[in-house]
Amino acid sequence: MDMKRIAVGCVCICLAGCVAAPPRTATDRVPRLGMWVWGPFATVQSREELLAFCAEEKISHIDQHIGIEKAGDERSVKNAAALRALVVAAARQSLTVNALRGDPRMFFADHHADTLRDVQAIIDFDRQLPKGVHLAGVKFDVEPYGTKEWRAGGAQREKVMVDYISFLQKARALLQEQAPHLELAVDVPFWWDNRELAVTFAGEEKLLIHHVQDQTDYVGLMSYRPTAQQVLNCGRQELDYAATIGKSMCFGVETGNIKGKEAWISFWGHHPAHFRKSVAELRTTLVGNPAARYIMLHHYGSLVKYLRRTSTPQAPEDNR
Repeated sequence: MDMKRIAVGCVCICLAGCVAAPPRTATDRVPRLGMWVWGPFATVQSREELLAFCAEEKISHIDQHIGIEKAGDERSVKNAAALRALVVAAARQSLTVNALRGDPRMFFADHHADTLRDVQAIIDFDRQLPKGVHLAGVKFDVEPYGTKEWRAGGAQREKVMVDYISFLQKARALLQEQAPHLELAVDVPFWWDNRELAVTFAGEEKLLIHHVQDQTDYVGLMSYRPTAQQVLNCGRQELDYAATIGKSMCFGVETGNIKGKEAWISFWGHHPAHFRKSVAELRTTLVGNPAARYIMLHHYGSLVKYLRRTSTPQAPEDNR
């Protein structure tokens, strides 16, 4: 994820928050909990452990990173049988699964054809699932700001942004034509709403993030901060824009053991009780907001370690 920019009393509180019963109306709807999963799923044990953890923590959606096999122009999903087993088992516990892909240059214009072949491979995989079982969608974690072309600024950066939006338009068209039930989503940094990143696409100038929201079903915001209020502050503009166009977005939180000056953005350095309380606060604040889809937890590997630690670091002050 974007690590350069983004920048035992209460332990019984679970990630599901303070909601005593399942929501029954739209106005009572609480944003679900989702989680990025970068780890393997090839073994029965790994899948069972993942699903058990999701059940324990009331996580009802995962973005599962997958690989793609390449043979000339042909593409297929790696470990397809294991992924199929995961999606089927997840469906039994009402857990939705996105196929997650990512690479900084994946949306560059000269990579569009290959990346669209990857999308087609995911569509083909979905078609082979048992009747009534589907992936939720295709998710991309593409971070072009790590490339020299982005860092060059000016016309080179603008081209990167236009290429990014253009690919989303192509991918959306492909999904709508062949698999309209599959959603298209991307992970984005919270600072893409900066006026300096306004760009013209299809004759219309908008903030980069707004163009991206136009072309996707929803975005996952890397709003990595260690208090609920700070997380919310990162995504107010994206949340408001999603509401105006009838779409949704997700707030993301970090739990990884980040080293160096960016360590402060993660909950890792704080007591898990503070993390649980903050997630519950986020969900309570967003109750009934149709534009708030998930609170996304980054990520499975670090979250398990974080919640099972025996040390008890202190909670931070909530600097609002």
